Amino acid sequence: MSYMVRHSKLNDSTSLDHLCSENSFCHEFYDAIEQAHYPNEALVVRRNSADSVETSSTSSTSSNCFVQSTLILLPVKDQKSSLWKRTKAAFGYTPPKYQILFLQEQEDKPTISYTLYGGDDASEAMIAFDQLNATIAPLMRDGSVLLNEAILREIVLPKPLQPADISFRLVEVMEADPRAHPEWHKLLQVLLHNACSRQNKNEIKLLLNKGGNLDQEDNDGNTPIHTAAFSSSKEGMDWLLSIAAPSIPVGHIIERRNSEGLSPIDIAKGSHNNGAIRALMMKQAVPQATKLDLFDEVTELHEAVDDDNSNQIWQYCSKVGLTSVHVRGRRKAVSMKRAPLLKKQQTVDVPMSSGSTPLIVAIEKQYIKSTLLLLLGGADPDQHHPGTGNTPLHFAITEGNLVIVKMLLVFGADPTLCNEDGITPLQLSKDLDKDGSKVKITQVLEEMAMLQEKTWNYFISNHEVPETRKEKETYLLAMDGGGIRSFNICQAFLAIEDRMKQLDPHCPSFFSYFDYVAGTSAGAIVALISTYTDAQTSVSRALTYKIVTDVFSKPKSERGKLMDKYLQEMLGEDTRMSHPIDQRLIITTTLANVSPSKLHLMTNYGDERDGQAGPSERKVWEAAKATSAAPYFFPTFQGKFLDGGLMANNPTLDAMVEIQDQAEKEGKDVKMGLVLSLGTGYAPSKSVDNIEVFMPGLSFKTISSMKETLSGIQSLLDLFITQVTQSDGQEVQRAKTWCKSLKTPYFRLSPPLTEEIDPLSFDDEAIVNMLYEDKKYLLNQPQVIDSIAKCLLSKNMD
Repeated sequence: MSYMVRHSKLNDSTSLDHLCSENSFCHEFYDAIEQAHYPNEALVVRRNSADSVETSSTSSTSSNCFVQSTLILLPVKDQKSSLWKRTKAAFGYTPPKYQILFLQEQEDKPTISYTLYGGDDASEAMIAFDQLNATIAPLMRDGSVLLNEAILREIVLPKPLQPADISFRLVEVMEADPRAHPEWHKLLQVLLHNACSRQNKNEIKLLLNKGGNLDQEDNDGNTPIHTAAFSSSKEGMDWLLSIAAPSIPVGHIIERRNSEGLSPIDIAKGSHNNGAIRALMMKQAVPQATKLDLFDEVTELHEAVDDDNSNQIWQYCSKVGLTSVHVRGRRKAVSMKRAPLLKKQQTVDVPMSSGSTPLIVAIEKQYIKSTLLLLLGGADPDQHHPGTGNTPLHFAITEGNLVIVKMLLVFGADPTLCNEDGITPLQLSKDLDKDGSKVKITQVLEEMAMLQEKTWNYFISNHEVPETRKEKETYLLAMDGGGIRSFNICQAFLAIEDRMKQLDPHCPSFFSYFDYVAGTSAGAIVALISTYTDAQTSVSRALTYKIVTDVFSKPKSERGKLMDKYLQEMLGEDTRMSHPIDQRLIITTTLANVSPSKLHLMTNYGDERDGQAGPSERKVWEAAKATSAAPYFFPTFQGKFLDGGLMANNPTLDAMVEIQDQAEKEGKDVKMGLVLSLGTGYAPSKSVDNIEVFMPGLSFKTISSMKETLSGIQSLLDLFITQVTQSDGQEVQRAKTWCKSLKTPYFRLSPPLTEEIDPLSFDDEAIVNMLYEDKKYLLNQPQVIDSIAKCLLSKNMD
């Protein structure tokens, strides 16, 4: 790899605005800061939808200067492009295919730019990017420090230093040349904050001896004690308070509040840091009972980690707002920006004094259901144990649990992350596989690492954000029915959303781009939750799992009432279809009290249809119940409605007809700009041994062949059910051909499954295997995910 520190000044023809507008792979320090548990998002530089650079910071109103810092991985695909020419003009030399820039901005001052890396290999560029980010991001934590060339050379060359080594190196540099950095006292404080976060006693002692101050505020009003409160153990916090005590009253330290009004105890509670809470509260003058009550609240989730009573995990997540939803109304498109941990205030990653979170505890006990619920509730699959640096994958591999390994990979776990010994999960699996017992785990990790790399390489090589289309066009999202398989629909949402946020971090939410959303059965429930409530896609996924597994694990006599209860809780008991939202909804159901039965559409627009309740009378939860009233498993809804899958399990074609018909009724022209059809997966075709049911008459021969005849009847019944609920095959081909004739982009995502999974399954192992196959399917076609994301981002939203 070719690391460098080359100072270059942006000239008049090039600006950060231009660079960011054509380069989506702008790494924002926000993610690194959030993962490191720093209490601010001060170092964010983002490109908004108008292709300009905007900043988001939580800097205080102190007199200190504020430095906006950005690290940019700049890929140059075409050396004849305007981007390449501007880059060459700006930096005065011919750039390689990939270069990493570090830019620092202050108000009313020129942007300072350094080139820190240059190379022609995409994979090496990504590795360099991660290494530089790990080294530089902690120094930019509150925007108080401007790094000069001398300091950058010391920490970047010949290769980036590990964060724990930076303090010792810079102290040597400043002792040798006190002029190496003009504001050493500020840099010293930043290093002290980082050392407190890592609980490195030798580093803390060194920095305090050189002038560091545990009572000095940064730009956000945080002292090093505030920073330590995020991650410090009880022993670490006790030691820190003891060395501060001789010169600073402990009461003053723990009661001191930052610019957001938060004390160290508030921060420790917000990040559920049990150790720091214990240490700080023992020093606080409050009744002992209060201290114990607070600590009991923090440890509640650990006690819930038990597969025999895993519902407590869901109750906890709902109580703290991680899986709860509220009905919303029409609103302007909003950014999908993530809130930092401190502002979120709640998380399932609650560490014990040992450093183990509920997710790690569940994995060590090999609780599959508890692990799945925690991941659905937002547990970080890449969290590191503070003692060993092991990730959840390391723990799952040590236990030899293939199902949990797959589960973590489904939720985005990275098999290439190292622990403190520099060992990745993949390497650990190979090291432990002495007898061949972990060969399947090794194969799964290798497979996922290869697919993840394939996706990232494609994304980084195709980073251009498309221009906004000039015409106003209609976008349709259609979602199939399929019970628990609708989990796969949510997986597709997340994959597309992630790519959209990479291309444009300020893009509106996924559903904001669609004018019409159609759904059948479970797909309709996902549609209703995602449009009528404030649920994010990850929450919709969790609710889908909860409904299906809870309802179908109960006796048939209890399912109907339980289904009503869940739908009313999520969608409101009295919320009507006419409740104002941004999208037009098309919910399919079967009107079965007429012969022949007919497809009935429940919509949130227009008048009543087929003599049934219209949008102003029909409740949202009723539409959800009607579209999912599967025969045999549920009674008919209101004595006349059955599952929409009987008539239109893939609602794409019927939705397209409805859009055209509605446009004619309203006297409008409609131009389809996108049709996105999301399926729930399909199993391979299988041979049928017997379909013969013909009986020429009653005789000994026909009676003796009755077994074969009954087998044929069963085969024909299966054929009927399969054909009625058909979602792929000719249904897809017809929609594709129609869209082609309209010159409308058409995309269909539906994963091939190696085994048939019952839509009503509540077996966690079967669900995980299905999700793993879907994850592989999505990662294996990055060009499709990229094309869908860019098609959405190019929509004219005016």
